[in-house]
Amino acid sequence: MLQPSKRFLCVVLSFIMVPMLLFAAPPHVLNSGNAQISGKVTDLNGIPLSGITVEARQQVGQGWPIINTNQTDAAGAYTVGGLPDGGYVVAFDDPAGTYARKLYEGTLLVYNARTVSVTTASPATGINASLSLAGKITGTFTNSAGSPMEDVFLVGFRKNGVGWQPIQNTRSAANGNYALIGLPAGTYRIFYTYQGQDGYYDNAPDLLTATDIPIAPGQIVSNINAIAGERSSVGAISGKVTEEDGVTPLNQIYVSVFRWADVWWQRYTEGITDSQGDYLIENLPPGKYRVCFEASYYGEGKFYNDAPDIFTAADITVAAGETTENINAAMAPGAATERATPGAIAGTVTRQDGTTPIAQVHITAFRWADVWWQRYAEGVTDAEGNYSITNLPPSTYRIQFEDWHGGLGEFYDHVPDIFNATDITVAEGQTTAGINAALTGQGCPDYEIWAAGIDWQGAPSEPADDADDDGFSNNMERIAGTDPLSPNDFFTASSAQLTPASDGLILGTALFGRAYTARYSDDTDLPWEEWTPIDLTFTDGLIIAPLIPGRPDIFYRLAVGLE
Repeated sequence: MLQPSKRFLCVVLSFIMVPMLLFAAPPHVLNSGNAQISGKVTDLNGIPLSGITVEARQQVGQGWPIINTNQTDAAGAYTVGGLPDGGYVVAFDDPAGTYARKLYEGTLLVYNARTVSVTTASPATGINASLSLAGKITGTFTNSAGSPMEDVFLVGFRKNGVGWQPIQNTRSAANGNYALIGLPAGTYRIFYTYQGQDGYYDNAPDLLTATDIPIAPGQIVSNINAIAGERSSVGAISGKVTEEDGVTPLNQIYVSVFRWADVWWQRYTEGITDSQGDYLIENLPPGKYRVCFEASYYGEGKFYNDAPDIFTAADITVAAGETTENINAAMAPGAATERATPGAIAGTVTRQDGTTPIAQVHITAFRWADVWWQRYAEGVTDAEGNYSITNLPPSTYRIQFEDWHGGLGEFYDHVPDIFNATDITVAEGQTTAGINAALTGQGCPDYEIWAAGIDWQGAPSEPADDADDDGFSNNMERIAGTDPLSPNDFFTASSAQLTPASDGLILGTALFGRAYTARYSDDTDLPWEEWTPIDLTFTDGLIIAPLIPGRPDIFYRLAVGLE
């Protein structure tokens, strides 16, 4: 993948796909041990669910393979045995697709899931789950002549507040029909591909501009149809890159294509010139593009038409079935240099004692990109707390540490935000080591240790205590971040302090990098882990929680992990 140059911004927007436990279990498992995890699975009304597959997964490098599985019995009870001592993420999946898949406790993100620690001598009990009814999306794939298309691969992406996460995948049958089952309530977008031809519903070029498909618990959304595998629906861009004389061809010049995506220029694809200086970039959906030419990862570069940056570059229109030709560039002599050798950043993350390692801490490297610190690369600590982020162009970076299991986080060197973080210089071919962190806190056995949040009861009619008349109560603005919370800062709101929504309650604005968890109980004195999880949805950046029907007596609690 082409990286941006020193002189100007070639990467202007990126998607961060958080590692998740999403798709169905692979056919094999790894097991060698005698530890056990047990619990009970019910629906939201407490009715036991049988035949639910329970997976015990453990981190191995960047993956989370299944170590062992079992199914619930008629009473909803299960025991997953044969586990080596260690920490596990537990997933609950309904093979029939009637109930929505989730992780313990009530999340779809592996970094938000609570780790269950077990040994042979200390099995984990009471690892329970309450599953919501699953939604379903169905439709048909055809070609432009209306004939059914078999074996179209498609993925359903669900909005999670900070991006789009893949939830379920399937393939179309011989009659072109498909069904995405087992979907948690939320907003979805559909990606599909057939013989190298990609698309997004509804005839969109990318995930950013795809059509939203709202799904309520148990809802079936039909007629999400698409035409697949049509090369005539895409275009191309071609041209030649030479030295300034306009004659001498330049080989191996990297050509990046950016496509307008609602609010910004998003990197779409790339190509490279041949020995004659020619390039051809195909499979471009119709639309408006801009093109960047770079001699190397870190060398000189320019945008078409002889512009220094993407803001002043010329628009290039691509039409369906056509090639937009003569998108040429003349580069400075000597521009075709060798690629610089990338560097790396490495370190260790421990608890505050400086000794106890923390595994699964999410590390993000931000690189200065002309006007702002741009998220550039990521890594995760191993069991010893060590991490290494490689393939970094020589540049200046800042590092963020996030323990999404425990809600702990900071920037290097022990500051709360990127503005006050310490610059880290990465030299060509060198590893900048010793970028360590000692995170304050004890993890997440109890939410009070690591989070801030709010309790509420009943259903509201309108927001109250709204001093600035913006539709949110003053307390809820603390959740939204305009009046930031502090650790252990909990408060109770009356039902009138929350804003109603068509499918629940608006709790505030979802901020990137924070973990949100909601639960309910009729007894606020119960420990957090004994409250019942509820699924949050994220619509237009707002956090929305459902109301439990017929239960005006219960309390709800939103917990927000602080950076």
